[in-house]
Order: sequence, then structure tokens, then C-alpha cells
Amino acid sequence: YQSYAIIPIANLAAFAKNQRIKNLARELLDHQSRIFNIQSYKGIRLPPFRRQLFYEQQNEILSGDGEISRHALLVGEIDFYPGGKQLRIVNYGAHVMFSLAISGVKINESTLKDIFQRDKDQYTFFKHQTPEIYHRSKSYTLSAGGVHVNRLDGGTKLNDGWAMPTTLLTKYKANPTKENFFRFKGNRHRLKRRNTCVYKNFACGLNFSYPYNFNSNCGIKKGGYIFFDLSSNKCGNHADLFMALKIFNCHTFKCRRVANNFGFFEVRESTNLNFNSFIEVVLKNNKKRKISHDKKNEYITSENEHISFIPNPKRKNQWEIISINKQNVVRDFEYWPAGVFELSQLYTK
Repeated sequence: YQSYAIIPIANLAAFAKNQRIKNLARELLDHQSRIFNIQSYKGIRLPPFRRQLFYEQQNEILSGDGEISRHALLVGEIDFYPGGKQLRIVNYGAHVMFSLAISGVKINESTLKDIFQRDKDQYTFFKHQTPEIYHRSKSYTLSAGGVHVNRLDGGTKLNDGWAMPTTLLTKYKANPTKENFFRFKGNRHRLKRRNTCVYKNFACGLNFSYPYNFNSNCGIKKGGYIFFDLSSNKCGNHADLFMALKIFNCHTFKCRRVANNFGFFEVRESTNLNFNSFIEVVLKNNKKRKISHDKKNEYITSENEHISFIPNPKRKNQWEIISINKQNVVRDFEYWPAGVFELSQLYTK
């Protein structure tokens, strides 16, 4: 539904006679493009808070997202559309492209440069009706799926906010779907779903799924982990990444009520260290094999950052992460700052 607001703002930026209004409209468009840049990877995104149950249930990513099509026009990243070099088929968003083409409004040059370079990591929080958390690196975007938001709509559920999977966005083929990516779908009961366990290079959650047709046997099992070189042909050349994955099947009744499995993973850019070194440092930093789905767990990353977390806390509006580097964080989303903010604002005294 962003396009309902974006198209009129683009018209103001292009055709308003009042220069102040024109400038403010351009600033708003630039602001939205900077947000899209944080949320996306190579032109696609999977943000939380899809409004209709139809969008929560469907596997597609492109449908209903006018910001993807807007930036496809502005930036020229169109590989996700089906077709060949001479022709791409825009199944959704052509109306947004036409409107932007007529307006002639272009993207800010500094934002455009940052979209293509991705030369720095960025860990970002947004808070509106649901938390949004992203970690953006050169070869991926790690996107938290948000929290279900219940609305008083006569039981139709048409106005609820539906949490998306926590997703590792990497390389993709044309017309990508949720099934193309590593992801935590979350609580099997969609009204209780909370997918917000994301830190730098790290994610935890319920109901982990591999990408469709992924060869999970390409990994190395060691010390309770499965290590994947995702840059290898054997593992599908998904990204220039290494992954350390720890997943447990649910064996208790309490756990099986909410999920088939639970766990966490860490990813590292393969240009930062070699695969054997990654395996060695993860195993050296972490001695315990088992983790709990509803009790405190500890993990020390390959960059020696200490994370305490619970994949499935008791309260839906509570962050899965308890502390980072021994500093406790504000876990109740109700007390998170509105808008865009930094991790330092969540540390408790």
C-alpha cells in the first residue's frame, strides 16, 4: 500500500508549482529509497507487516509491493522479473513504473551509489506498528519478519498485520519466492507469530526451512553444527557466505505445539576468512551442544560477540534477544523508540 502514497508524492515532486512543496516531496522520496535500500538485496525485499491474509499465505515476493517496481525503474535492477535480456514481464507494479516514468523523478545519487556498492555492514531498527530489524552486508540482507498485529475488524482479519519469515536474502532466480531462501517461518499459529531474532550475521527462530531443492548434505556436521560453504557449487552457489547452523527437532509437547524445529544460524562473508577458520572459531567459542526453545541460550559469534537469546519467549511482544556482549537490552517492543533508531538506545543501564 506504499504506492498509494508514493505516486501522489512523486507527482508533487515533479509538477508542484510551489518550490518548497516540490523539495519536501523529493526529500520524502529519497527517505523512502534509503529505507528500501536497507530492507532489500539486489532489488527485492521481504519486509514485515503484509496487511491482507492473502499476502501472508502466498509464496510470491513481488506481488503487492510497489516499492520493488518503483526501484526497478529507478535503479535498473530487474533480474528478478521473468523473461530474457530483451524482454522482462512485470506481473505486478507496471502502474507504479508508468507513474514514475511520467513524473521523471530520479533517485538521489548518493543512495544510488550505496545500493550498488554495499561496501559497509549496516544493522538497523525501525519501530512502527511492528518492529523491523535488518542486517545488511555485501552478499546478503538478513530481514526479520516482524510481529503479528491484531486489529478490531469484525473478525475478518483483513486489517491485521501479518508477520513474514525471518529471511536470509541472497542470490535468486527470476520471479523469486519465499522458498528460494533460508528462513525461519515462526510460530505455527500465525496469530502468535513473532519473527524478530536478528543480530549482526545472526538469526534465531522457529520452523527453520532450507531453500527449495537445497542439498543439505553439502554441509559438514561437526560439534552439533552443520557448516555450509554457500559459495560452493556443491551447496548451490547461493552467496559468498559461510553458514553455521544449529537446529533441533521439537520433542516435547510444549515445543511441538508451536513448531517442528527451532534453532539459530550465523553467516560470514567468505572474503573475511577461510571456511576451515570459520568452523574452527565457531567450535572454539561454543562448547555446549544443546539449546532450549523457551529458555536462555548463549552463542559467541565468529567475531567474538556474545549473544543471549530465547527462540520462543513467553510473550509475543518480547524480543528474543536478551543481551549482547553482556549488556542487557530492552525486550518489550512497547518501550522501543518510534521511527529509526540504533542498538545503543536499547541497552539498559
